[in-house]
Amino acid sequence: MPLARPENDGNHPRFTRFVPFQSAGHFDAVTVFRRQEVRADQQEDDICGLKLLADTRDYVLASLDPPSVWDLYPSLEAAAAKQEEANAYNVKLEAHGAPKRSYEPMHYEDYKAKEREFYLSRPEEQIPERKFVEMLEVLPPDKWQSKGDFESFLMSEHWSGPYTQQYVRRGNGDDAKYWTKLVDSTDRKTWMGRTG
Repeated sequence: MPLARPENDGNHPRFTRFVPFQSAGHFDAVTVFRRQEVRADQQEDDICGLKLLADTRDYVLASLDPPSVWDLYPSLEAAAAKQEEANAYNVKLEAHGAPKRSYEPMHYEDYKAKEREFYLSRPEEQIPERKFVEMLEVLPPDKWQSKGDFESFLMSEHWSGPYTQQYVRRGNGDDAKYWTKLVDSTDRKTWMGRTG
């Protein structure tokens, strides 16, 4: 009789509440492709558009510093009903080194706006050249460009959704200065440019 067991693929057990709400934007709606029966004079595999099904869970129990979502709920009242439980559980996690979080009920769109403000409100930070080189080499860079006295790239690993770290070099040789900042990878207006 063959025996089967799960593979150990390098995943390590963790407290699930430590994990940031990664790529939350993917949960805004569910995309459904339908295949429609077609007449003989139409293309057989005609895809009839996209239908977006709104998620009925528009509310979250969330912490804002640092941003973290406990869960999604169908109403503000349902989220509020779990607030005490979430905060009590987080107190237990704090004893094991987890960051202090205070979960509160809110609309999902309000959370996304406050999350954006949290990540993008930090100023540029000057860093040593070795940190710039380390970050360039640790993972394949995203949106890497090098044009004369300016070099820039985004980390391919994101903090949450589109928010990631950008690194830039301004100047050449001994005059070069290196900077970093959290940016929205999908919004170039948040990126650092040639001048600070």
